[in-house]
Amino acid sequence: MEIDEDKLENFWRWFVQNEYLIKNAIEQELSIEQEYLIDQLNNLILEFGRLTWDIGLDDQNSWFFTISPNGNQDLIEIVEHIIEAAPRHLDWNFYAGKPQKNWVRTFSLYNNEMEVVEIDANPWYYVAFLEADGTVELIIEANNIEHLDPETIEIAGNLFLVHELGEKMSLQIVSKVTLVALLNPDDAASKYPIADLKEHLGL
Repeated sequence: MEIDEDKLENFWRWFVQNEYLIKNAIEQELSIEQEYLIDQLNNLILEFGRLTWDIGLDDQNSWFFTISPNGNQDLIEIVEHIIEAAPRHLDWNFYAGKPQKNWVRTFSLYNNEMEVVEIDANPWYYVAFLEADGTVELIIEANNIEHLDPETIEIAGNLFLVHELGEKMSLQIVSKVTLVALLNPDDAASKYPIADLKEHLGL
Protein backbone atom coordinates (compact mmCIF):
# COMPACT_ATOMS: atom_id res chain seq x y z
CA MET A 1 0.00 0.00 0.00
CA GLU A 2 1.39 3.39 -1.03
CA ILE A 3 0.71 6.58 0.87
CA ASP A 4 -0.99 9.50 -0.79
CA GLU A 5 1.66 12.19 -0.32
CA ASP A 6 -0.91 14.99 -0.47
CA LYS A 7 -2.83 13.39 2.42
CA LEU A 8 0.41 13.00 4.32
CA GLU A 9 1.30 16.64 3.85
CA ASN A 10 -2.20 17.73 4.84
CA PHE A 11 -2.09 15.58 7.97
CA TRP A 12 1.12 17.09 9.32
CA ARG A 13 -0.01 20.58 8.32
CA TRP A 14 -3.15 19.99 10.40
CA PHE A 15 -1.01 18.73 13.30
CA VAL A 16 1.20 21.83 13.28
CA GLN A 17 -1.78 24.16 13.05
CA ASN A 18 -3.50 22.43 15.97
CA GLU A 19 -0.50 21.78 18.20
CA TYR A 20 -1.50 24.43 20.73
CA LEU A 21 -5.07 23.14 20.86
CA ILE A 22 -3.81 19.57 21.38
CA LYS A 23 -1.52 20.53 24.25
CA ASN A 24 -4.06 22.81 25.87
CA ALA A 25 -6.87 20.25 25.66
CA ILE A 26 -4.70 17.59 27.33
CA GLU A 27 -3.15 19.83 29.99
CA GLN A 28 -6.45 21.50 30.91
CA GLU A 29 -8.48 18.28 30.56
CA LEU A 30 -10.96 19.98 28.23
CA SER A 31 -13.36 17.16 27.36
CA ILE A 32 -15.16 18.81 24.43
CA GLU A 33 -11.90 19.83 22.78
CA GLN A 34 -10.46 16.37 23.41
CA GLU A 35 -13.45 14.71 21.76
CA TYR A 36 -13.04 16.97 18.74
CA LEU A 37 -9.31 16.19 18.47
CA ILE A 38 -9.87 12.46 18.87
CA ASP A 39 -12.42 12.48 16.06
CA GLN A 40 -10.11 14.51 13.83
CA LEU A 41 -7.09 12.31 14.47
CA ASN A 42 -9.11 9.13 13.97
CA ASN A 43 -10.41 10.37 10.62
CA LEU A 44 -7.04 11.62 9.42
CA ILE A 45 -4.99 8.58 10.49
CA LEU A 46 -7.49 6.02 9.23
CA GLU A 47 -6.96 7.53 5.79
CA PHE A 48 -3.62 5.66 5.80
CA GLY A 49 -4.93 2.29 6.98
CA ARG A 50 -6.16 0.48 10.08
CA LEU A 51 -3.69 2.27 12.34
CA THR A 52 -4.00 3.36 15.95
CA TRP A 53 -2.39 6.24 17.79
CA ASP A 54 -1.53 7.63 21.21
CA ILE A 55 -0.65 11.14 22.30
CA GLY A 56 0.24 12.95 25.51
CA LEU A 57 3.01 13.47 28.05
CA ASP A 58 5.43 10.67 28.89
CA ASP A 59 7.08 9.83 32.22
CA GLN A 60 9.72 12.53 31.57
CA ASN A 61 6.95 15.10 30.95
CA SER A 62 7.85 15.27 27.26
CA TRP A 63 5.21 15.41 24.55
CA PHE A 64 4.91 12.30 22.41
CA PHE A 65 2.84 11.16 19.45
CA THR A 66 2.80 7.48 18.50
CA ILE A 67 1.28 5.94 15.39
CA SER A 68 0.94 2.17 15.69
CA PRO A 69 0.61 -0.52 13.00
CA ASN A 70 -2.02 -2.02 15.28
CA GLY A 71 -0.21 -5.34 15.60
CA ASN A 72 0.07 -5.75 11.81
CA GLN A 73 3.62 -6.23 10.54
CA ASP A 74 2.52 -5.36 6.99
CA LEU A 75 1.71 -1.80 8.14
CA ILE A 76 5.10 -1.05 9.72
CA GLU A 77 6.52 0.56 6.56
CA ILE A 78 3.48 2.81 6.24
CA VAL A 79 3.80 3.95 9.85
CA GLU A 80 7.51 4.61 9.41
CA HIS A 81 6.82 6.66 6.27
CA ILE A 82 4.28 8.80 8.13
CA ILE A 83 6.62 9.42 11.07
CA GLU A 84 9.58 10.21 8.80
CA ALA A 85 7.52 13.17 7.51
CA ALA A 86 6.81 14.50 11.03
CA PRO A 87 7.62 18.18 11.69
CA ARG A 88 10.98 17.99 13.47
CA HIS A 89 10.91 21.66 14.44
CA LEU A 90 8.28 20.81 17.06
CA ASP A 91 9.39 19.78 20.54
CA TRP A 92 7.79 16.33 20.32
CA ASN A 93 8.90 12.71 20.34
CA PHE A 94 7.37 10.95 17.33
CA TYR A 95 7.25 7.14 17.34
CA ALA A 96 6.59 4.64 14.56
CA GLY A 97 5.02 1.94 16.72
CA LYS A 98 4.73 1.81 20.48
CA PRO A 99 8.22 2.30 21.97
CA GLN A 100 9.76 -0.04 24.49
CA LYS A 101 9.36 1.06 28.07
CA ASN A 102 11.98 1.92 30.63
CA TRP A 103 10.11 -0.07 33.21
CA VAL A 104 10.18 -2.48 36.14
CA ARG A 105 8.22 -5.19 34.28
CA THR A 106 4.91 -4.64 36.04
CA PHE A 107 1.78 -3.68 34.12
CA SER A 108 -1.99 -3.81 34.20
CA LEU A 109 -4.73 -4.81 31.78
CA TYR A 110 -8.42 -5.64 31.74
CA ASN A 111 -9.57 -9.26 31.95
CA ASN A 112 -12.65 -10.66 30.20
CA GLU A 113 -14.88 -9.29 32.96
CA MET A 114 -13.45 -5.78 32.49
CA GLU A 115 -11.65 -5.91 35.83
CA VAL A 116 -8.18 -4.42 36.17
CA VAL A 117 -5.51 -7.08 36.64
CA GLU A 118 -2.04 -6.24 37.93
CA ILE A 119 0.76 -8.38 36.49
CA ASP A 120 4.36 -8.77 37.67
CA ALA A 121 6.53 -10.26 34.93
CA ASN A 122 9.74 -10.29 36.97
CA PRO A 123 9.44 -13.95 38.10
CA TRP A 124 8.89 -15.18 34.54
CA TYR A 125 11.24 -17.42 32.55
CA TYR A 126 11.40 -18.09 28.83
CA VAL A 127 12.76 -20.45 26.21
CA ALA A 128 13.43 -19.30 22.64
CA PHE A 129 13.27 -21.40 19.49
CA LEU A 130 14.90 -20.08 16.31
CA GLU A 131 12.69 -20.32 13.21
CA ALA A 132 13.92 -20.87 9.65
CA ASP A 133 13.17 -17.24 8.73
CA GLY A 134 15.32 -15.88 11.55
CA THR A 135 12.46 -15.02 13.90
CA VAL A 136 12.02 -16.71 17.26
CA GLU A 137 9.14 -18.45 18.97
CA LEU A 138 8.96 -17.74 22.70
CA ILE A 139 7.41 -19.87 25.40
CA ILE A 140 7.19 -17.97 28.68
CA GLU A 141 6.75 -19.66 32.03
CA ALA A 142 4.40 -17.36 33.96
CA ASN A 143 3.13 -19.23 36.98
CA ASN A 144 1.58 -16.14 38.59
CA ILE A 145 -1.18 -15.61 36.00
CA GLU A 146 -2.64 -19.11 35.71
CA HIS A 147 -5.83 -17.85 37.41
CA LEU A 148 -6.60 -15.65 34.38
CA ASP A 149 -8.74 -16.63 31.41
CA PRO A 150 -6.94 -17.75 28.22
CA GLU A 151 -7.74 -14.58 26.25
CA THR A 152 -6.34 -12.34 28.99
CA ILE A 153 -3.21 -14.51 29.21
CA GLU A 154 -2.68 -14.14 25.46
CA ILE A 155 -3.11 -10.36 25.68
CA ALA A 156 -0.68 -10.24 28.61
CA GLY A 157 1.99 -12.02 26.58
CA ASN A 158 1.67 -9.67 23.62
CA LEU A 159 1.50 -6.58 25.82
CA PHE A 160 4.62 -7.65 27.72
CA LEU A 161 6.56 -7.99 24.47
CA VAL A 162 5.49 -4.55 23.26
CA HIS A 163 6.57 -2.99 26.56
CA GLU A 164 9.84 -4.95 26.71
CA LEU A 165 10.96 -4.84 23.06
CA GLY A 166 8.87 -2.10 21.48
CA GLU A 167 6.08 -2.84 19.01
CA LYS A 168 8.22 -2.85 15.86
CA MET A 169 10.80 -5.27 17.24
CA SER A 170 8.20 -7.54 18.78
CA LEU A 171 6.44 -7.85 15.40
CA GLN A 172 9.62 -8.33 13.38
CA ILE A 173 11.59 -10.63 15.69
CA VAL A 174 9.00 -12.74 17.53
CA SER A 175 6.90 -15.10 15.40
CA LYS A 176 4.82 -16.37 18.31
CA VAL A 177 4.63 -16.04 22.08
CA THR A 178 2.89 -18.49 24.40
CA LEU A 179 2.47 -18.17 28.15
CA VAL A 180 2.29 -21.36 30.21
CA ALA A 181 2.06 -21.99 33.94
CA LEU A 182 4.91 -24.50 33.84
CA LEU A 183 7.38 -25.42 31.14
CA ASN A 184 7.74 -29.08 30.26
CA PRO A 185 10.94 -30.67 31.66
CA ASP A 186 12.79 -30.68 28.32
CA ASP A 187 12.18 -26.96 27.75
CA ALA A 188 12.79 -26.06 31.39
CA ALA A 189 16.39 -27.24 31.05
CA SER A 190 17.01 -24.36 28.60
CA LYS A 191 15.05 -21.59 30.28
CA TYR A 192 16.37 -18.11 31.06
CA PRO A 193 15.13 -15.33 33.37
CA ILE A 194 12.87 -12.92 31.50
CA ALA A 195 15.29 -10.08 32.30
CA ASP A 196 17.76 -11.70 29.86
CA LEU A 197 15.40 -11.56 26.87
CA LYS A 198 16.56 -8.31 25.24
CA GLU A 199 20.23 -9.25 25.51
CA HIS A 200 19.46 -12.73 24.22
CA LEU A 201 17.78 -11.23 21.16
CA GLY A 202 20.64 -8.79 20.60
CA LEU A 203 18.63 -5.66 21.48
